[in-house]
Amino acid sequence: MSVLFYYFLQVTRTRLMPDCALREETHYLSMVVLLAVLLLLSYGAGHIHCSTVRHGNRTEVHSLLEFKAATNDPTGALRSWNRRVHYCNWTGVTCSSMKPGRVIALRLPGQSLSGEITPSIGNLTYLKALNLSSNGFSGQLPPLNLLHEVIHLELSSNSFHGIIPDSLMNCSNLKLLNLSSNGFSGLLPPLNLLHELVLLDLSSNSFQGTIPDSLMNCSNLEGVDLSRNMLEGPIPEEIGSLYNLIALNISRNNLSGIIPPTISNATQLQLLNLQENQLGGSVPGELGKLSNMFSLGFGDNWLSGPVPPSIFNLTGLGVLDGHLNMLRMALPLNICETLPNLRILILGGTMLDGHIPASLGNCTMLQVMDLSNNSLIGEIPSFGKLLSLARLYLESNNLQGVIP
Repeated sequence: MSVLFYYFLQVTRTRLMPDCALREETHYLSMVVLLAVLLLLSYGAGHIHCSTVRHGNRTEVHSLLEFKAATNDPTGALRSWNRRVHYCNWTGVTCSSMKPGRVIALRLPGQSLSGEITPSIGNLTYLKALNLSSNGFSGQLPPLNLLHEVIHLELSSNSFHGIIPDSLMNCSNLKLLNLSSNGFSGLLPPLNLLHELVLLDLSSNSFQGTIPDSLMNCSNLEGVDLSRNMLEGPIPEEIGSLYNLIALNISRNNLSGIIPPTISNATQLQLLNLQENQLGGSVPGELGKLSNMFSLGFGDNWLSGPVPPSIFNLTGLGVLDGHLNMLRMALPLNICETLPNLRILILGGTMLDGHIPASLGNCTMLQVMDLSNNSLIGEIPSFGKLLSLARLYLESNNLQGVIP
């Protein structure tokens, strides 16, 4: 499931921030959904031509040089950052073609840089994109509240710690905020001022407390990943009011309560991952209304009762993972007729009973099937047509007869 969200993140990042110079008068194209194996989304991207910068800006030069002075650079990624080279030609720096000399992007992902980020970065007031991901930066995040123009902020896969400063929430033009895979802690920050936010990734940190109500004010959100934290409390019923939501990953927390049926109001959802929490009650039948759903995961919770028949009518469903629950039920006999796109079926340890439907042998797109640790009986049907099948788990059942 995390791999699917990663692909969503990559495509959304590209859609919001073209790889050439940052588009300054940006059109954001509508996302066109492709129900493919890994939730690939098509996107529109544009490019601009960067003209030669004729004018310097002393504040911006000093801010960049302060950043370099405080940064450990073992591979020489910043060797071009010197007075012999115009700063608009420094590695990772992009200047505006409309406002010469103004730095609008600083992108240095995966350059083995380390140290603490200096507050001087906040003086790059025309900055629209800051990407320092996959480095070794540490310490607390400095105030960046002067970056009113920033659209893309990505500091993932570093070693930052402490709380996210509330001042960051003044960056009201943010569309992509990725602070995943760090050591941030405390409560999730209030998000009510980030009305333009499209993608939020705060996964793999140490955030505590509940999912804030302010999240529901970000009505443009298409992707939310809060997985691998220490969040607790219920899933807010109001989360269904995020009508543009396509991917929601809140797995690997300590969330409790029920799966709110109101999630079904977010009718654009294609990825929903609720795994490894403490959710109880039943799987709501309303999830069967999510006709765009491709990947549905609610495994490793305390859910009980059967999987609602409506789930097996989601014809675009490619991934169904409900392992380690108390879902006493039998699989539908016509499962492959109703789920023709099924690639991954994981229902191990869910108290399944009855026979393995022979129709599973017709799920020709299946790659992974785990029905282990259940109470299945009878013979194993023929799976000879499943040429894409890479993993099959049937152990710890009451199966008998020959292996076909």
